[in-house]
Amino acid sequence: MAGIIIVLILYFLFSEIFITGTILVSIGLLVFLLIKYYVVRDYIESGIDRHYRMESRTGITLTELNPIGYVRIEGEKWQARSVDDNAIPPNRKIEVVKREGLLLYVKEIK
Repeated sequence: MAGIIIVLILYFLFSEIFITGTILVSIGLLVFLLIKYYVVRDYIESGIDRHYRMESRTGITLTELNPIGYVRIEGEKWQARSVDDNAIPPNRKIEVVKREGLLLYVKEIK
């Protein structure tokens, strides 16, 4: 309650500053909301998961995929499964065919 009284007293003493400040804060808020909308809009439209679309990315096998093992793609270690369930030896180039959760389905690049 005391805060409201102080604000009212300051408003009557310095009304020009309050009006100018209110206008500036309103304009700033409007600009912030517009920028936020345009920046966040891309994430809303394309989905958060867009950075982890793995299809067509290439990498190498770290362990033998028989049919499941580990691969390195763009510096990240992923668990992967051979698409055709054939064994793929370590240190072979692979390409991601699809992703289900944290498991990648890959094929060997010959």
